[in-house]
Amino acid sequence: MCPESQVAVIIVTAFVIHGVPASDAPCPGGVALLDTPFSITGDKNNYTGFIWVRPTGGRYVVTCNPSCSPVAGYRATLNDTHSVLTIDSVHREDAGTWKIVDANVVGAVPDDVCQLTVAKVPQCTISSDDDTGSLEPGAQLTLTVNSTDYFCSRETGFSITSGGVTQQLMNASNSLFNLTFNIELHHFGDVTLNFICDTNWTLTCDGVQRLVKSPPKCNISSDADTNALQTGTNITLTVDIRSYHCSHQAEFYITTGGITDVLSQNETTSTFADIVLTSFFNITADRFGDVSVMFSCVNINRTLQCSGVDTITDGTTQISHESSTPKSPPSTEDPERDITLGIAIGFSLLAVVIFVIITVLVVRYRERIRSYLVSDKKQNGQEVNVTDVGNEMGPSYANN
Repeated sequence: MCPESQVAVIIVTAFVIHGVPASDAPCPGGVALLDTPFSITGDKNNYTGFIWVRPTGGRYVVTCNPSCSPVAGYRATLNDTHSVLTIDSVHREDAGTWKIVDANVVGAVPDDVCQLTVAKVPQCTISSDDDTGSLEPGAQLTLTVNSTDYFCSRETGFSITSGGVTQQLMNASNSLFNLTFNIELHHFGDVTLNFICDTNWTLTCDGVQRLVKSPPKCNISSDADTNALQTGTNITLTVDIRSYHCSHQAEFYITTGGITDVLSQNETTSTFADIVLTSFFNITADRFGDVSVMFSCVNINRTLQCSGVDTITDGTTQISHESSTPKSPPSTEDPERDITLGIAIGFSLLAVVIFVIITVLVVRYRERIRSYLVSDKKQNGQEVNVTDVGNEMGPSYANN
C-alpha cells in the first residue's frame, strides 16, 4: 500500500451489472482529484428501492426508496433505469468496490457496481551522474529518480521513458530508483516518468528532461599552410567528421571566408557514422577569413565546433605588413642623456690632464731657476745656501 496522500486521483476502473464480477464490468466516470466531486452511474436492476453502500466499512450512504435521501458528503439521482451517485469530495475511504443493496429485503446480498482506485500523482525529480545535454553513444549513464508524496489504493508501478525506450523501475527504499544503462540511438529524446496505478500517468519531472547527443566531432586539415597563402594557390581541405546521425538526408557545407561550398548531400544512416570529406578550390580574395563546417539534418542546421584549420590568411598582405612595420630600437636607453654624460666625463678628464701638465711645467721651471742661481753664486765665489736661494726665488719657493 502506498503512503497516504493529500491530493489524489480517483480512477473508475470497473462497473458491474447485477451478477457480473467487478473486475470484468465497465465503470464509466474517468479520473477525479481528491476533494473534488465525482459521480458513479449504476443500473438499478428493477429494484423498487435500494441503498448505495460505500466500500470502507460497508457504510450505507444514500437510500433511494423511492426518492433518494442524501447524507453528508453523498447524494444521488434516480430515473427508470439508472441511479447516479455523486461524491461531493472524494476521500481515501471511497476507494474500493461500490455496491447497491435491496432496501426492501432484510439481509439482502449487495450487488457490485464499480471498483474505484484512489491514486495521488507523485512529485518527482530525475538526476544524472553525467551531463545529459552532451552524451556520447555507448557511454554508460545512471539516472536517479526521486518520487515522493504519492498514493495508490492498489498496486503501484514506475517506469521511465527516454527517447523511444521504456524501462521498468524496481522499487527502492525512500522512493529512490536508480537506472543504469548504455546510451544507444533510441535513448536520445525526452525523459518522462510513468506512474502506474491501474492506469498510466506520464510525468515530466524536475531535473533531467531530455537526453541529448553530443555534437559530431570535427577536424579540418589542409595540404598547405593556411596562415600564409597567396591568391592563385590551389588548396585541399580535408574534413573528418565523427559520430553523426541523421535518419533522413544529411548535408554538410564548408565556408571559407565569404564562400560556402557543398561538402556532401543525401547522407543517410540508421546508426552513428563517421565520414571524411574534401574540398578543393583555388585561393581568391573572397576565400580569406574564417573556416567553418555546417551540418544539416531535416530542418536542423548546426555549425560544428571543429579543431584544426580555422582561418585562411593572405600571405602577401602579411609579408607586406611585416616589412612596413618600423623596427623597435635595440635599446631603450636615452641617446641625449648618453651624449650629455659623455661630454661631462670628457671635460673632467681634460681638466685633470691640463692641471697635471701645468704642475709639471711649474716644477720644471722652478728647478731651472734654482739651478741658475746656484751656478751664478758659484761663479762669483759666493757660498751657496739652499735656503737663501729659496728666499731669492720668493716665499713660495722658499717653502719648498
